[in-house]
Amino acid sequence: MSDPEVIARLRAAMDAAGARPAEVANAEVGAEPGEPGAARKGLDDDPAGVPDDVDPAALSKAMAYLTRSASRRPLTVAEARDKLVAREYDDAVVDVAVARAIAMRMLDDEGFARAWVGDRGVKRGYGRRRLHRELAKRKVPEPVIDAALSQLDEVDETAQALELARQRAQRMPADLPPARVAQRLVGMLVRRGFDSGTAHQAAREATALDRDWD
Repeated sequence: MSDPEVIARLRAAMDAAGARPAEVANAEVGAEPGEPGAARKGLDDDPAGVPDDVDPAALSKAMAYLTRSASRRPLTVAEARDKLVAREYDDAVVDVAVARAIAMRMLDDEGFARAWVGDRGVKRGYGRRRLHRELAKRKVPEPVIDAALSQLDEVDETAQALELARQRAQRMPADLPPARVAQRLVGMLVRRGFDSGTAHQAAREATALDRDWD
């Protein structure tokens, strides 16, 4: 996810869903996004201090790196952990850095997943299968995905698919046979995450192939 508009929408959706973006977490520890001072002050303010098996300097650098990364785009917990592991931080440093990032709400899988489904599912009309696949690719835990997808329980996916099919059909060449239009519509809807049955039904209705002609 690199499109700035997509990132901006997701940040706004996370904020509305109650998940604070990284900039807010930074403000709470008194530094600008990406500044090492954000991570350092967060460590200094922790009454528990730094665990004995954790290098404070390495932990400070790890927190600063997570802050910069999360400021560029929202991260899931697993993605943050993978980034730190890739930079060869010790396991103890990774564990503490990720735990503190979660405590600061810099990382919030539940908020991330709710925002993702709210933006791409509820607002933009992507189906459950695609949303599930996208969140799983971002390594969001399965129970969290299921909870986020529950936002779609009240969405009429059949009506949603039909509306999308009609919109797309209007942009296709007028001389294209209805059966070809329907075939393309099915492919589009399946790619957007609707099941095959819903896609075929919407495509038939949008092209009037479900009607009996005299």
